[in-house]
Amino acid sequence: MVRDRDFLRAQLNEWLASGLEVNIGGIDFRRALLASYGNQQEPLLEILGKALEIFGDKLYIKHTPTSGQEANTQVILLAAGYVCRLSTDLLRPITQSGTYLNAISNRIAASSPRARFLGMVVGMSLSKLVDLPGKEMKFDIEEMEGEEAKWYMSLPNVEDGIGSIDDLKHRDPQPAPKMPKRHVSKVLTNKQQVPSQATSKNLSIEEISEESGDDDFLPYEKPDTDPSDSEDDPTLINRSKPSAPVYIRDLLACLRDTDNAERYNLGISTAPILIRRKASFGTEVAENSKALALTITSLQDKYNLPKFQEYQLQSKIALMVAYPLTMGPWFVYALFNADLSQSQRSTILVALGLSARELAGFGKEDAESMGLSAVANSSFPSKRLPSSLEAIYSNGTNPIGALSKKLSQATLQPLALHAADSLTGPNALKVRTFSSRIEVEKKRQMKEQQRRQKGIPGDLHKILSNGFYFPLTNAFGTTMNSTSSSSVHNPFLIPQLLHLFIQTVTLILSTLGPNAVNLATLTNEALALLMALHNLPVATEPTVLPTILSLFLAVVDLNMSAGSIGEEKLVTEFVTEVMEMREWVDGVFERASKEDEEVRILAAGIMVKLGVVTDRYQGRLLGTNLGFEY
Repeated sequence: MVRDRDFLRAQLNEWLASGLEVNIGGIDFRRALLASYGNQQEPLLEILGKALEIFGDKLYIKHTPTSGQEANTQVILLAAGYVCRLSTDLLRPITQSGTYLNAISNRIAASSPRARFLGMVVGMSLSKLVDLPGKEMKFDIEEMEGEEAKWYMSLPNVEDGIGSIDDLKHRDPQPAPKMPKRHVSKVLTNKQQVPSQATSKNLSIEEISEESGDDDFLPYEKPDTDPSDSEDDPTLINRSKPSAPVYIRDLLACLRDTDNAERYNLGISTAPILIRRKASFGTEVAENSKALALTITSLQDKYNLPKFQEYQLQSKIALMVAYPLTMGPWFVYALFNADLSQSQRSTILVALGLSARELAGFGKEDAESMGLSAVANSSFPSKRLPSSLEAIYSNGTNPIGALSKKLSQATLQPLALHAADSLTGPNALKVRTFSSRIEVEKKRQMKEQQRRQKGIPGDLHKILSNGFYFPLTNAFGTTMNSTSSSSVHNPFLIPQLLHLFIQTVTLILSTLGPNAVNLATLTNEALALLMALHNLPVATEPTVLPTILSLFLAVVDLNMSAGSIGEEKLVTEFVTEVMEMREWVDGVFERASKEDEEVRILAAGIMVKLGVVTDRYQGRLLGTNLGFEY
């Protein structure tokens, strides 16, 4: 298609080098495109050169989603392998050029651990291709000995070839094996009589006494009368009632049978329980997980089934809790790439947030939050969701919103209690301080956490990061990059959907907690999201502004809870983003009206916490925070 079209070839090279084109997804697609160049030296060198320039660009490192940087790294390694196989002398000048050396230096100096990892992978891989044994670049850290690093460094050795057109031709179909003829015994006619053998049988006659009564027999009760039929015509009566599905394949058949109302509704109401029961043993759910996810996502409330939205939501949660590392990214991909309505996208976002919470042991608490009563809404009907969806997804009553608000209040509560202490005199004169309630609450939460630990997977942070958080932030960043320079509509800039998306990210980030191993990477992704959103016109919407402030507050609070290391990274590695966001928050606080209490409280809490972080860091530098206070 692009052989004789220079413009298309240049565009394809640009997409491959940047890694930001959503249509070129997956390592298999990139391998196929690079294999199409074969042994063509010029285009391979062009792709490798452009990819390295982009790879080392500081703005690209800082603002591009991780998924795009990973795709860019894969193209560099694959293209370097092809160039090296053509001639090592072609690759050696590239590894000695200023572009390449600056790229590796910028990567190693990056604040994001993921960016540094990709830089070390490229440096070690290309060094193995051109340097003599024993003089290769090597980073002696544990991360470079993991499975992921080994996979990346094996990409230069991948050699794909283009098959022949003959491979696509159909072979001569082999004749199907003939079924053996069955020998059917003929029925004997009257003329074909079989002589019977004379056999003698001794017949025994038993006399039954008439005196034995019927005392040993229990009479049956009179059966109930059948319910009256609704139709007088017996041909119109359907007496075959559908039974609840027992196997996953039966469940899929029920969900796809949209013409049979009773069977369709039975499948929807049975799906959450059956998925959870079958997921605990066997491979039936795993083998049909994607088919189930696709079918459940496309369900329509055709017959106005009560609790239809709840059954659909619980089915998605059951799938993601059972297989978080496969179903989480699948639902995120469907969220951003499938042709879905706003209500369908909202359902997926709620399911993602609640699944992450359930995996962390908060399933029971969140189930109670979902039972909140609906609040009357007097807005214009065209601006509202249908009545069947409004109870779940309206701004004031959706589970994600309730949980997000609860987390923000828990973050700001210590500040309020300390302020109350300072206004009521010295602590030494008090029987009990207001802030002592925090310690009581912490002990209660620790006991609750110990109780939940039994059902929490050991690699929870890895599951929530790779299955939920990173796919969401990377897909959103890719969508923003692909729609910013074109007239393509971005559905996630609708205030209602953006509001729910930010709340979901905040909820997952808070669930990961300050003890996450990759807290620096989580912080980097969250700040990149905030930097992309805070200057957009939609950020001033009344439903969006509090969620942006809540996300920034969660980022600051998590790093403060992580101790001095987290606080130090906020004011050193992420100082540019944090200071820009602080100035923006200051402006929000100044412009907010007195009636907008939630925005003013969140903005004030952020500024107070950032002030505490700054003072502590300066105190550690100057040694002035070694004293004590009453």
